Amino acid sequence: MYELYVEGESYERGVAAGKLTRELVQYQEEVFTNQIHQLVPSDFYLSILQLFVGWFNRDLDAHVPDEYRQEIYGMSKAASHEFDDIAPPYQRILNYHAAHDIGHALQNMSLVGCTSFATWGSASEDGSLIVGRNFDFYVGDEFARDKIIAFYNPADGHKFMMVTFGGMTGVLSA
Repeated sequence: MYELYVEGESYERGVAAGKLTRELVQYQEEVFTNQIHQLVPSDFYLSILQLFVGWFNRDLDAHVPDEYRQEIYGMSKAASHEFDDIAPPYQRILNYHAAHDIGHALQNMSLVGCTSFATWGSASEDGSLIVGRNFDFYVGDEFARDKIIAFYNPADGHKFMMVTFGGMTGVLSA
């Protein structure tokens, strides 16, 4: 496990996190793409998957708050150009935040998924609904190896802590 502390405006946090975890960002991307190639060994089906994800996520950035887009953009500065054939760094890192959608594309193969929970009523302090999702879908031991305990102190909003991977920012489920 690695530990990370970042603070400031969203773009600054992204650049700092990217610089501090550059090797982890690049390693996670390499492991993730290698695992996708193992799960989908056909170049033809990979191209179909790439088209599907591209079409499915074509308006993804319109549904991500500016704060997170800025942070992801800052972090994408640390991404390798080795995978530019997939997409430019910002688009790749942004789409990795929606990786569970790739899982949905592969769900008939029962290969990936995240655990989640919900509670309300007498099980929550004020009776309101609380929903959480772990970003723990399994794409191999190598992907899960280098987790980061990240402490965030945003210029606006609440401080928070999360367990994450290189190249990921924010709590991935709202």
